[in-house]
Amino acid sequence: MSKDWLSLLVLAGIAWSHGGGHRRPPGMPPPGGGVPPGLRPPPGSPPITPPAIPPPSNPPTTPPKGAPPQGPMPAPTPPPQPSPGQRPSTNPRTGRAASSVATWRIWWEYNREYLLGLRHMVRTAGAGTITGRPVAANPDPMAGRRAEVRDTLRTLVDSPRTHEKLKSASFIALGRLGTEDDVERFLAAIRGSEHEDTRAAAVLGLGLLPPVEDAALRDKIRRGLEAQMATGGNGSRRVWEFAYVAAALRARSDQRLLMTLARESASRVWDSLQGAALVYSCGVTKDTTLLPEVMLAARTGTLGGRALHDLGRSHAVAALGLLRAPMACDLLARLLRSRRAGIQTRRSAALSLGRLLREAELSEEQVKTARKVLFHVLDKGKDAALRGYAAIALAGAREPVGIDELMQVVDRGGNQEVKTYAALGLGLAARRADEKQARKIRRFLIEELGKTKVVEMSSSLTIAAGLAGASEAAELLRFRVAQTSLPATVRGASAEALGLLGLRDPETGEALLEALRHGPPDLVEGATLGLGLLGRRDVAAELVKRLEGASSGILQGSLTVALGHLGQGSAVDPLLATLRDGKQKRVRDLAAVALGLLGDPREQDVLFELDAYFNYFATTTLTFELLTIF
Repeated sequence: MSKDWLSLLVLAGIAWSHGGGHRRPPGMPPPGGGVPPGLRPPPGSPPITPPAIPPPSNPPTTPPKGAPPQGPMPAPTPPPQPSPGQRPSTNPRTGRAASSVATWRIWWEYNREYLLGLRHMVRTAGAGTITGRPVAANPDPMAGRRAEVRDTLRTLVDSPRTHEKLKSASFIALGRLGTEDDVERFLAAIRGSEHEDTRAAAVLGLGLLPPVEDAALRDKIRRGLEAQMATGGNGSRRVWEFAYVAAALRARSDQRLLMTLARESASRVWDSLQGAALVYSCGVTKDTTLLPEVMLAARTGTLGGRALHDLGRSHAVAALGLLRAPMACDLLARLLRSRRAGIQTRRSAALSLGRLLREAELSEEQVKTARKVLFHVLDKGKDAALRGYAAIALAGAREPVGIDELMQVVDRGGNQEVKTYAALGLGLAARRADEKQARKIRRFLIEELGKTKVVEMSSSLTIAAGLAGASEAAELLRFRVAQTSLPATVRGASAEALGLLGLRDPETGEALLEALRHGPPDLVEGATLGLGLLGRRDVAAELVKRLEGASSGILQGSLTVALGHLGQGSAVDPLLATLRDGKQKRVRDLAAVALGLLGDPREQDVLFELDAYFNYFATTTLTFELLTIF
């Protein structure tokens, strides 16, 4: 897919090479351990000598552009803009980069689906339409049309005339919508396609398929994935590493693949990048059978006798968070305190501790240990991203703590990047705090929202106010949505916050519809999400109207994928029409992506689950793609 026309509802970005839909926000760091160009393991024999591993890349995000607003509200001050092509200086010893206050936005956009269950919220939200008639919730927007959509996708992946970009997108969509009848179709593409992108998409699609009941088909899947592991993806590192992830996803319902991954991690580690892919995949299984291997890798920084370095070790730490094992708590706390552990390992440790505090059944002593080390990092840490992750870990816990400390971080002078994380954390904390604490947080957020003049701080406080249910800010938020002199990111955050508040009054609905009809892409995504959260079933029709008149390729891509996220049955017909229209060169494959999102019957998206609590500063080529595709 071409850079000049892809965008999407949740995140804007460039295209994924497989055609699956790229979710990388502007400025997200590229993979820190990417494979050097041309390096591919030969068929049947992965390289014995580890390839050179570039140092982890850690640039800050590019702040959103936009003129300061004029009028009665305080004017947010945009953070400094780097010159075109300029990269921030990074300390090669610590991995720290120049601070950027926009990093909170990337973390939020990668985690909001998982933390809030946006798919379920949008599909089950019931509200009146423009005409005021009540409309029921729609948990299955593709009811009665799934077979038709599935058959269209099958035709596209089977046809030799289908462009590889569209075929790749269709394979991933078919993984979301397919059945046992599609297993042979995926395996044939993995074995026989000449195109690496198609094979990689077929591998991932095979992993996304729902559990397969037929024992013979499960054996075929296992043998097919094991063959890709044994041959190094038939010469493609991308296919090779995706085979680990697909095997991990299939291992959730096939115990034999767990044993395969255990054998691989013990004896088939050829280099640090493969080790990172393999140990992370062990976490993707969510099965604590593999916990000893993952804990050993996190503790020693090695796997299968190979050094993982800081980048790979951070993947082992992330895997511990995925496994949600209480016994990993003490190890994560030690790594977070350790001066010998690399900065990426420590960042991942903070996030994994946050995941355990939110999801694992920890003892009182373990909770105390985790909180103590996170508080220390928040107060004394030198790395802004690490301190921000500590703030999120404390605030997002099942029993949030540190509310007063986070308020102090926001209110006093200091690093703006840490302040944006602390503000977001307060919004998350308010959703689980008792009513007295929640009221205190809401009052504080509204007060700070009226004072700040920094764009990203204003956006973070806005989202936090929505999360906290600060309905007192509704009038200000509606004003900001309509204020064309404001940066689109602030307006979009205000639109999203209105949806989170759940106010279904006519003024809010009209403000969001106006933004949807006439706003720039960054505002359109926020307005669409806001209206979806309010249960407005008329949004799909409005999106289609704007899509028909859109001349911008970026806007066309954003609107097309937005139709998939909305979860409205009225989106099926326009998306199918686009998918079948050979003249729709710009957005045909995005229509496949959108149909896959629309028709996936699972309440929680598998790929969004992998995004959650991941240290996006520490990605290999594999995890970068996992984080940035639909």
